[in-house]
Amino acid sequence: MSIPIKTLAEPFPQEQVKQRRGNFGQQLAYIEAATVIHRLNETMEGDWSFTVVETQIEMNEVIVRGRLSINGTIREQFGGSRITRHKDSSDMISLADDLKAATSDALKKCATLAGVGLHLYSDVRSNGNGHNSTHKPQSQHTNGQRPQNGTSNRLSNAEIANIFRIAHDTGVAQKDVIAWARESFDATISQLTSEQGDTLIAMITAQAA
Repeated sequence: MSIPIKTLAEPFPQEQVKQRRGNFGQQLAYIEAATVIHRLNETMEGDWSFTVVETQIEMNEVIVRGRLSINGTIREQFGGSRITRHKDSSDMISLADDLKAATSDALKKCATLAGVGLHLYSDVRSNGNGHNSTHKPQSQHTNGQRPQNGTSNRLSNAEIANIFRIAHDTGVAQKDVIAWARESFDATISQLTSEQGDTLIAMITAQAA
């Protein structure tokens, strides 16, 4: 059975949409994991499941690969969370909480591939108010210049491969993905941040909606 993307992608009420500060000072709209779970339960009536496939603990970050199954259709994505450490001793405070945050992040990203919260990626947030628009996501840097961030936040080879796999699965040509990256972020795929990669995936998934 196919995924009911149209129903899952229904916009959320404004009171359920939160705001946080993202890279380079922009305001980003997001929804909480509990809101995503409620949408899945409400729409699918229990016919969905989420599994943590892989967990990786780095020096300062935990990474989780999650697998969301809806009507037997699988969506996978990576989620991450910085390791919270004591400001004086640098000891880990609660690795379990960090893994929980990474798992929630993976769930939300998987659900986005099924349409949940997809409308947030097409918001034009130039004034930070989160109102909807039908435009593609705009470049997230200012003055037409590419952000001078380090390579640590850039997409990994595995994440890039995942983007092209999703594009292939949804019938989007690789050349179109490359063009969207250039048009939206003035960057090549390998120069995108993980956050920009998520936006690109949402654009790809929107083509299948």
